[in-house]
Amino acid sequence: MLNYRYDSSLETLYFTVRGILTIQNIIDHYRKLPALDKPPANLKVCIDCRGVNFQVSFNEIRSISNEVKNALGQYDNIAEAIMVDEPYQTAIASIFKSNNKFDNYAFQIFSTESAAMQWLESRRF
Repeated sequence: MLNYRYDSSLETLYFTVRGILTIQNIIDHYRKLPALDKPPANLKVCIDCRGVNFQVSFNEIRSISNEVKNALGQYDNIAEAIMVDEPYQTAIASIFKSNNKFDNYAFQIFSTESAAMQWLESRRF
């Protein structure tokens, strides 16, 4: 299950994943970002993948940089904080981070919501 909730006061999109995460879910996430109604110039995204079964391979995660780049074209900046709690999730998120280094994109990995939100709130674009 995928759930999106946008908090306009914090200019933060909350994306919650439950159950299984596939490469198609990740691609769909980046394709939906430009479709936000009245998006801010600088988007903050908090992604909760704790307790989720990642059915994504290392090769698949390396292949989605173009989706990220396309989403970035709609914003001045995007900052994403992902929350994970399993070693495989952390490995996949780390590979994703190393393959998506763009000037107007920041991605960090966290295990707690408080740490993720503190990082997002501290982002100055």
